[in-house]
Amino acid sequence: MRTKKEKIINFLSKALFLTAEHAFFASLVLFLLALAFGFFLFYQFSIIANMEKFNDLEEPFSLKRKTYEEVLNSWKADENRFIGSDSKEYKNPFRAGKELTD
Repeated sequence: MRTKKEKIINFLSKALFLTAEHAFFASLVLFLLALAFGFFLFYQFSIIANMEKFNDLEEPFSLKRKTYEEVLNSWKADENRFIGSDSKEYKNPFRAGKELTD
């Protein structure tokens, strides 16, 4: 009487040889499984998500004035820093003691 380990090894070796003998059909099955899994993921996260309504929101979305102004000021500061970076001249690191404009 065989042990469970021998039965499992025997089954796996037969399955591997069967797969190797019919490689085209094995790859076709794997491709169809991947396609079905991809469709399932697309259905779950795209189609169902679009069908659900957001009934949880009891009050409409509104911005707080102070937070909006802080974000706007931060964007303006970033834009001014970006514009100011054009006029700055840097030293050439490859020429010892010489300016970039030389």
